[in-house]
Amino acid sequence: MLSRALFFSTVLPALAFLGLESCGSDAPSVPTERISITSSALSTESIGVTPSTLTIGPNNTWTWYTVSGAKCADGSATGFAINPLSTGNGKVMVFLDGGGFCADKTSCTPPFKTATYLTYNSSTFATEMTSSSSKNETVNVALFGSYTWNKTLGTRGIWDRTSSSNPFQNYNYVFIPNCTADMFLGNRHDTSSAFPSVRKPSQEYFVGYANFQLFAQQVQGAFPSPPSIALIGGSAGGIGTLYNYPQLKALYPNTPMTVLSDSGPAFWTGDNGFSPRQGYWLLNFESPGVPSYEEDWFADAWGLDSTHPPALMAVTRTGAQRSIYPMQTALLVNAAETSDQFGYIEGNNDWLTPWYLHLNVNGTANPDIAEAQSDFSANVTLTNVHTLWISSTQDPNPNLRVWNQHHGFILDDVSMWTQSGVLPWLTNTFSL
Repeated sequence: MLSRALFFSTVLPALAFLGLESCGSDAPSVPTERISITSSALSTESIGVTPSTLTIGPNNTWTWYTVSGAKCADGSATGFAINPLSTGNGKVMVFLDGGGFCADKTSCTPPFKTATYLTYNSSTFATEMTSSSSKNETVNVALFGSYTWNKTLGTRGIWDRTSSSNPFQNYNYVFIPNCTADMFLGNRHDTSSAFPSVRKPSQEYFVGYANFQLFAQQVQGAFPSPPSIALIGGSAGGIGTLYNYPQLKALYPNTPMTVLSDSGPAFWTGDNGFSPRQGYWLLNFESPGVPSYEEDWFADAWGLDSTHPPALMAVTRTGAQRSIYPMQTALLVNAAETSDQFGYIEGNNDWLTPWYLHLNVNGTANPDIAEAQSDFSANVTLTNVHTLWISSTQDPNPNLRVWNQHHGFILDDVSMWTQSGVLPWLTNTFSL
């Protein structure tokens, strides 16, 4: 088994390559910056402060809103961005960005920091959305190869307004950054630990769930009655949809919703052992006799006791330091008794997922992603939950791996969606 030191120094830094406290009821003030993004240029314009509610910016232009009370993990102010299209279909797409996670002092601190951003503002957003047109493929922090796209990140994949093949082409876009390192699940300042001999407190603000509530209230003010909403997350953001769908649904109880998670799988994470079902969440690499799982760290560090979906009950997992909230059960309670649609995209040999789920770490004792996917399909049988398990279709770039080893598909160039299977799945499965 990997030592804990080796795990933090070689495996967890790969997570950072992902692009992977209480909220009051008073409407916050919203300072704004207008950010005009094309494939090669960027400009910003300060447009002042709008009390209480935001002002929608020009069509097909990103406007960044810094929201009072919203903060990143380091305590700095943050916000979200909107790219409206008044000539579109009126629908709204809310995107939760990827970017890894951390849950203790070691994983939140360089050189072992496993979250991409602990601070995020309008400048960070502009840099991310106009980033290089290349997409690097990284395995265990060693570069495998790269694509060269024709478009920068902010005009590619789900953000592509030029491609008629993109089912989100005519939506109003909302971008929510991942800067709280908690997969949008938390509402806690991590100043203490319930089991300090195992998990050292990080001192970070794990308030992604609380931020989402603030942002969603502003989105509702901007778009009070859309015909439908797509809540989409990539990687850590995909897992974040589990806890934040109920928040968004409470604001839009009668609006049809589609919830899509790209490479953020809700695999079974209940009790460990192969009978009756293998629990997939990673066992931390602690010394013998000090069992601890990622999930009990998350529940403790991020304050999941106060943020989990209302119908989700805590369970006891053998060897864990405290009770946990199984991710797959969160999906089941969300999807039950609703006509809203839920979708999961995952390559069956995704290079990153095995490192944060307990999948084939030792090569023999643990199941792999394909087995986790089979378990998911056998146990999640609701008719409104759909999966795209991408198996072995050859990647169009011969220097890269086959599609089933890919991590993250929806921000690939739309021209690649047919080959990976994403486009037919989206258009044939959902009413977008």
